[in-house]
Order: sequence, then C-alpha cells, then structure tokens
Amino acid sequence: MWSDAEVTNVIVDGNRAVGVRTADGIEINARKVVASTVSVEQTFLEFVDPGDIPEEFAHKVKTEVAHKDWSLFSVHLAMQEFPEYTAAGVRSRREPGVGGEPGHRVDRSARCGLEDDPRADSVEPRPNAAVNSLYDPDRRPPGYSTGLLRQFAPFALADGGEGAWDSMGRWYGQKCIDAWRRYAPNVTDDAIVDWSVFTPHDIARKLPNMVKGDWMMGEISLANMLDQRPLPELGQFRTPIEGLYMAGSTQHPHGFITFGPGYNALQVIAEDLDIDKWWARI
Repeated sequence: MWSDAEVTNVIVDGNRAVGVRTADGIEINARKVVASTVSVEQTFLEFVDPGDIPEEFAHKVKTEVAHKDWSLFSVHLAMQEFPEYTAAGVRSRREPGVGGEPGHRVDRSARCGLEDDPRADSVEPRPNAAVNSLYDPDRRPPGYSTGLLRQFAPFALADGGEGAWDSMGRWYGQKCIDAWRRYAPNVTDDAIVDWSVFTPHDIARKLPNMVKGDWMMGEISLANMLDQRPLPELGQFRTPIEGLYMAGSTQHPHGFITFGPGYNALQVIAEDLDIDKWWARI
C-alpha cells in the first residue's frame, strides 16, 4: 500500500483512468478504479491532461465550481488546567462552551468585523471552544489539558488580502482567547503553557485541495446540494472519465468529516463493478 505520495497526474488511456503518477515519477497502476478525494479543480485542471476531458466540462469546472468567501481560524492551546465556566450553574463546569449570540450578532461574528477595518475595536470573535482532552486523556500529559478555539473567518482580509493573516494571526488569536476568558475566566496567561494559530491562509497552503481555505471543498447552496453537487455532471460520483470517481467532500453530503461522501461513492463503485455490498448486511 502506498501513502503520503504526492500525486501529480491521473493516467488516462482511451478515456479510462488506469492509474496515477507521483511527483517522483513513479506510476501506480489501478486494478479497478481511481477515486479522487481532492478538489474538483485539482482533479480535472491539474491531475488530468486537458485533452482527456471535454472542453465544455473543463470550462464549467473553471467557472461554475464556487467556494465560500470565509474559512476557519483556529487557536490551539496547551494548558495547565481545564476551563471552568461561569455558567456552571446551568451546565457542567468543564463542558466545552460556545458563546451564544442572537442571530444578527452571530452573522456579524462569522464575518469577524474583518471585512472592514481588521484592527477595529468592533472585531469581537465568538469562537467555539473544544477541550477534547477531557474525554481523551491520551491527548495530554498528566496534569495538563489541551484546548481548541475555532472561529469563522474570511480567507482574505480587507486590508492586505490573504497574506495579511501572516501578520494578523497572532493578534486575532489573542482576541479569541480574550473572548473565551469572558466565559472561562480561569484561562489566564499563567494557565496557558503555549498557544499557536492556524489561519485560513495556513489551511490553503497546507491543504491545496481546500481552495481558499474552504474545508467544505465547495460552496453549499440550494443550487449545490444532493445530485447537483458539485456539478450535475459529477452528482452521481462518476466523472466524464471512465473509472475515475469523486469520493471526497466535493460530493454530497459535503464536509464535516462525516465520511458520507466516501460511503456514497462506494455504493456507486460497487454497483459499477458488480461488487457484493457486504457492509450493507452488517
């Protein structure tokens, strides 16, 4: 089995996907199919030679595959204690918490105020807080805890575009921590061993299949759901190239790490190859 191999090409022979080529020139032959879990653009505009797909289809990939204009900003923390929430009277004092807000303020929070003046006092993040080491002690050494803050954020800032995150990340991370402290005041500087940020720009750099930091790998809208996702031509997980399937979050039911897209693609692949669906009997 191959893993951690950078793929540069899907090898097509007679309109059938027969394997992949890696960055170091190694060709891996496919016994049955090739399944892609990366973005539509990367699959058809980078991995596949232009002559192997219809020109009209390539144009639709370039012009009709849309992505959200916002992404995720996260803060990763190593701490010496668990957060203790002031709302302990109505919920577990060690429950990962979310700062709930009325609908219009949630929308404003999702935009972070960063679409106007990135450093304005009006920038008030409302991050989701997760302390997974509460439930998985293996995530931390004894006597410590880990924390994760996640906030919706635009991929490109009003002042400086996407690259501005390199200088803004630490500042905005502190704003997220300050917001958390309003609900868990014991998360002081002394309680935090260290912390780092992962910006929307970092997502796009580390995971190029997440175009513009879009972890859903495609906009979610009424025109881009069910059998219309990501394009009607790809809505059944099959592609214009025989033996090449789309099996990632570009497909229904999109992201959130549900494994749904891969499971759905497997049903189609099994039907096409006349494979017994043994998992359906479990």
